[in-house]
Amino acid sequence: MSLSAPFVFPYLNQDEVIEFIGAAAVKLSAGGLLFISTMEGRYENSQFKSRGEDEGVLNYLYSESFISTTLVEQGFEVLDLFRQDYPLDNAEADTDPFVFARKMAGD
Repeated sequence: MSLSAPFVFPYLNQDEVIEFIGAAAVKLSAGGLLFISTMEGRYENSQFKSRGEDEGVLNYLYSESFISTTLVEQGFEVLDLFRQDYPLDNAEADTDPFVFARKMAGD
């Protein structure tokens, strides 16, 4: 079995991310795969993104170390991690990490 969570984490705070990964660990059997993609950056720099005059969403940013550490603490091993840069209009770029993890066998 595998679970895929593409770009879910930008909409979850840190506690919710930890809860999500913990729930995935319970759901998956040993050897089960988890795919995560998110937006990279310092959590403290998470920001509200406007989507119109009265609309918007808070985008949470996560470091690779937070995601990897949380996965390991919840019983996963990180199989692969790669990043993709997405250019923005202002000559900067957003970086999105893509993480593949496997549920480890229990004790």
